[in-house]
Amino acid sequence: MRVWDVHPGYLSRQSLLGQHVEIHGIYSIITQGKKGYACHPETMRWREQLGRLRQRHALTVSEMCHRGFRHKSPLHEVAGDECGDGEMLFLDRPSQQLLLLDEKYRVNEQRGRLPLPRRASEFWAHHKYAVMARGYQYYRQVQTHLHHEGDLPIGEAHGLVDMVTGMVQEPPSRKGLGNAIAHLWGYFKNTASREEKDAFFSLDDSDLSAKLEFVRCLTAEYAQPYLLYATVFVDLPVREHHPQGCVTEAR
Repeated sequence: MRVWDVHPGYLSRQSLLGQHVEIHGIYSIITQGKKGYACHPETMRWREQLGRLRQRHALTVSEMCHRGFRHKSPLHEVAGDECGDGEMLFLDRPSQQLLLLDEKYRVNEQRGRLPLPRRASEFWAHHKYAVMARGYQYYRQVQTHLHHEGDLPIGEAHGLVDMVTGMVQEPPSRKGLGNAIAHLWGYFKNTASREEKDAFFSLDDSDLSAKLEFVRCLTAEYAQPYLLYATVFVDLPVREHHPQGCVTEAR
């Protein structure tokens, strides 16, 4: 029984679908007073964090849809399931979870959509635009941390992984998201066709979700290597139905 606290892009197909089932099970146990696994440590740590559990469900679903699954089992909100004010408890620190996944997948020859990072710089490359979307001050904070700590092996980069994991729990700011999209567009300003450029700049500046989706489509079209592994396209905005289309049913 496990809900991983790292980005679901790191999870294999089996782990991703398994996490979705586990989240529904834990939510049901807590909200409906069921006894099965009620005292399991994984269940206990979410009892005062139902809002965060729903966020984890939404992010998991967004990743599922990004991979082509059709999601048909939303979590039904209940009174009092807002995000908890207390510190989130982890059974293992997120940096340790990345190592556990690496060990697990080497044994059973699985892999996620995102390659598991070996060093701090690789982890940061995956998350930098998602962090930037929360506010440029967060981005600068991580850059400063990396400057002082250096490019540590991921198993030693506890501070970085903890910091980023906490930051991406925050909602994006409009200014931050607009800034992140501007940086993302920079990868295509010299390669996009005239029609694509016209289409991008014709999008309403008030609809940042549409602009982000447009850049996501360009990333897939041009197979832009750096952005293919960017988490920003899955968690900003988190959606139940991804516009690229979902073709494989998952419950």
